Amino acid sequence: MKASLHWKRSGDCPIDEAVVRYRPLGTTSWDFAVFNPYSDDGEIGNLQSATQYEWRVVFNAGGNNSKLSKIDVFTTPSAKLSGIEEGTLSLENAVSIYPNPFSGDLTLSIFLSNKEDVKTELYDFQGKLVKVLFNGQLYEGQNTITYSNNALESGVYFIKIISNQSVSTHRIVKQ
Repeated sequence: MKASLHWKRSGDCPIDEAVVRYRPLGTTSWDFAVFNPYSDDGEIGNLQSATQYEWRVVFNAGGNNSKLSKIDVFTTPSAKLSGIEEGTLSLENAVSIYPNPFSGDLTLSIFLSNKEDVKTELYDFQGKLVKVLFNGQLYEGQNTITYSNNALESGVYFIKIISNQSVSTHRIVKQ
């Protein structure tokens, strides 16, 4: 099983490589993959199905670990999903939204079986569109979208995720 990860480079300092460290949640040993220093995404493989992983990016410059990203989490889907045709993946089974309820950042983790266009929309309790959170192409594997909006009022909201294959709606609570 594979996961596509996306990160942001911080600062303008030159770096030699971007190293993604990852491990199943609760374990002590990190695996790693090295990527082009100018890349902001990469794919890791040989992952276990139905497993939560934590990961971070280390930017190396001149042999020194110069900057560490925050630790992020993703979950790989089950290897077999009943009632789903091979080659397609229902978003209901491939989306994780956390934390919920939330007060600061909200993370959408979306696993796709193919590279495809995805749109995520935030609606209030009355069904009024509040914001389009993302509208673009996501990659095969695990994708992470982070929404930061402390100005959003407390209450119940819905996130609608529309892909080429499926549409799903998820209830979230802003504290």
